Amino acid sequence: MQADITYAISFSPIERTLATASLYKTARLWDPQSGKQIATLSGHTGIIKSIAYSRDGTQIATGSDDKTVRLWDAKTGTHLVTLSGHTKGVTSVAFSPDRSTVASSSNDGTILLWELR
Repeated sequence: MQADITYAISFSPIERTLATASLYKTARLWDPQSGKQIATLSGHTGIIKSIAYSRDGTQIATGSDDKTVRLWDAKTGTHLVTLSGHTKGVTSVAFSPDRSTVASSSNDGTILLWELR
């Protein structure tokens, strides 16, 4: 498995999939058994510093130096939504257990809660 320069990593809670966040502004989905890349998640314009699966494994959140959080369909790698509001790079992302909220922290000193429903 060749994962570029990786900043963050997350295992899917339901499937044998691994997600990595990289210096090269992409996230990648991997099959850890074979080491093969499954998909590339592209769209951020800055380094991706954080990545997280939702508890049910259906979505992935990425946080980037481009000041945004992006949500992705974990099965297809399709971009779902971009969440903007931080004034500096996003350093961490996390889903609530029921997937209704995403939390993000930033170098701007804030934590934002994003209601998804």
